[in-house]
Amino acid sequence: KPSMAPKRASGKTKIPWGTIYTVGFIALAVVAAIFVATEPARPTKKAATPQAAPASAREDIMTQADREALEKYEGIIKQADQFAANGPAGAEAAKTLYTAAIELNARHPLAYFNLARVIEEEGNHTGALGHYHTVLSLLHPQMAEGRKTVHTNIALLHMNINNISGAIAHWKEAIDADPRDAMLHFSLGNAFLTQGEQAEALKEFKRCIELDKKEAKYNVEYGRLLLATGDEKLGREQIAAGLKKGDEQQLFQLGMYLFKKDATVAQEIFETILQRFPAHPALGTVYYTLGQLLGQVGKADEEKKLYEDAVAANIFASTLQRPMFRHRNNLEPAHALPTAEVRAQLQGAIDLLESNADKIAQELAPAIQNADSLPEDDEALSSPQDWHQLVFVRNGVINHTSWDQYPVTSNVVAKIMEDYASDMPRSSMELSVLDGNGHIKPHCGPVNFRLRLHLGLSVPEGAGIRIGTEQAGWESGKVLVIDDSFEHEVWNNASVPRALLVVDVWHPALDENDKEQIRRQFGWSPNSKIVTGYPGSH
Repeated sequence: KPSMAPKRASGKTKIPWGTIYTVGFIALAVVAAIFVATEPARPTKKAATPQAAPASAREDIMTQADREALEKYEGIIKQADQFAANGPAGAEAAKTLYTAAIELNARHPLAYFNLARVIEEEGNHTGALGHYHTVLSLLHPQMAEGRKTVHTNIALLHMNINNISGAIAHWKEAIDADPRDAMLHFSLGNAFLTQGEQAEALKEFKRCIELDKKEAKYNVEYGRLLLATGDEKLGREQIAAGLKKGDEQQLFQLGMYLFKKDATVAQEIFETILQRFPAHPALGTVYYTLGQLLGQVGKADEEKKLYEDAVAANIFASTLQRPMFRHRNNLEPAHALPTAEVRAQLQGAIDLLESNADKIAQELAPAIQNADSLPEDDEALSSPQDWHQLVFVRNGVINHTSWDQYPVTSNVVAKIMEDYASDMPRSSMELSVLDGNGHIKPHCGPVNFRLRLHLGLSVPEGAGIRIGTEQAGWESGKVLVIDDSFEHEVWNNASVPRALLVVDVWHPALDENDKEQIRRQFGWSPNSKIVTGYPGSH
């Protein structure tokens, strides 16, 4: 879900900011810098893309040897960028090439900058900071846009490692380079807020409103902070102003951001979207998320009415099948427990799981026994927090820590991904452990183009699931197939945990054209494996 607060984006992010060309091969060094600024919807890593400097800026002062050396340097950078774009798989080659570029010309900042980005993604924060500071030392003080970019990256890195005071210092440096960038003030305000300096945060949020009178989130966040500090009247006024002026995209992003932070304001935002933008392109997500919010605060009657309205508007297929993303072609009517014909098309995956069930259960036994140390449910679906997950794949992205730690399970999952879940957005594979006497509240999965395979690993008597209007259970060593876009709830009335391996696959009713359409709608990138889009009802 989109974040409005500064944080380091996961995966490889590339936002063009231009290229700095420093010619260090001649006696008198000549620096020509081109920074192409972009203003993203939220703070994120800014990256570099090679871009040729104007010929007139170089040819008049460079010898043929100088030009050849610069072309060689640029060629190395281009090749390194191609490896870096492949994420962890290309990181070592990229680092080697960036280092070679630095050895060729140690006065050129671009290689340091891109190298910093790669090693930061690997978790080498100290090394990344060193390279970013080298870039600053190579930039002329008057290169405001470039200094702003680098200080922004350093500030984001400090936020990521929870060095808030360091982040504040560099947000201030970035603002010195561009005092009228409202997003920088917003980032500084959030950093102050993280450190508990509410008065300073209020000043920055107020400054955001003065600089950008069109952005809704500045008013809403200023209003939320005013409410928190006791100014009820002005706080409500600012929130109302934000809801009134926000466009459909601003309000949608803000609602998704506040979904887990402030249910009351998030509910107001989504209700405003339905009132002001009845043809919003992501209505499925709006209804889905608003329904979750109403359910969380116990407004059952309002939640029921909302679902009935969504069915009447043809957003949801039924009040029991409510995915935020609805692919209609070849998938309707659907079944909460897929038919024998559908299950037969998944028999290869089912056989692979069941034939390896004992080995998987044995490998995962320590994790199951120590489930309290695993991450807890973060969707407020279990009460108390008694639902734990060990993630192997989340939204199509491999979690390399668990992937490497449990090779038997990973090998089976990899085979299923290759044959049954190739390049599938929103696919997950995980160990799911529900504590004894645990309960998972009724909810729907977010999409209807996947089916979910449950391999029973440790299943006590008294554990079961309702999916749609049907009730089912698990057996150790056997696979249960469900369509989790239908409302489902889970219980474990035993005193010991229930453990499953959960594996998502494409719904077999889809053909390749359907799958490609879904990938495009989600902005799916096979290289980065990152979902960049948030489509609504289709």
